Amino acid sequence: TFVDKGWKGLFIEGDIKRFQDLKKNYENEKNIICLNEFIDKDKNNLDQIVEKGNIKEIDILSIDIDGKDLPIWKTLNKIKPKVVVIEFNLSIPFDMDYEDNVGGNGSSFLAINNFAKKKDYELIYVTATNLIFISKKFNNGEFEVWSETKIMENLKPLRLGFNNYGEMLFFLDKKLENREVFRFP
Repeated sequence: TFVDKGWKGLFIEGDIKRFQDLKKNYENEKNIICLNEFIDKDKNNLDQIVEKGNIKEIDILSIDIDGKDLPIWKTLNKIKPKVVVIEFNLSIPFDMDYEDNVGGNGSSFLAINNFAKKKDYELIYVTATNLIFISKKFNNGEFEVWSETKIMENLKPLRLGFNNYGEMLFFLDKKLENREVFRFP
């Protein structure tokens, strides 16, 4: 792990039970700081946390806040991380520019990717839940930049639609999937 290689880290967890588990996992690591706080785009945003912690550099920023990830990333302007890992909602169509400001839904690929491009980041990897960006300057052409086509080819996400009877249709790799994925009431 990065900790084993001497990296420093700041972990923030708002939920008290999860925070206790986090603290227990890193109790013997002098280079790890654990904070029991909620991040908020107005009252406790990333710029404020960076300032309070006197943080001058971030190599990897990972944001997983169950929906409000993009609005929280937008609060970091004082420093520029080299790599950003951010959660997104794979079920939102890739041509939909949707930013979740409430939480619970997650932002779309397009909304996050558009913001990242404005900040000079390149998309270098995608999982079913996360987008991984690298600063264009730091990347310097070393990692391939992923296109929407490459994402679709690698993830083969389950897509859905409705027929004329209001029944849900599921598509996998451009073919109708006849198995029941989940049932609506």
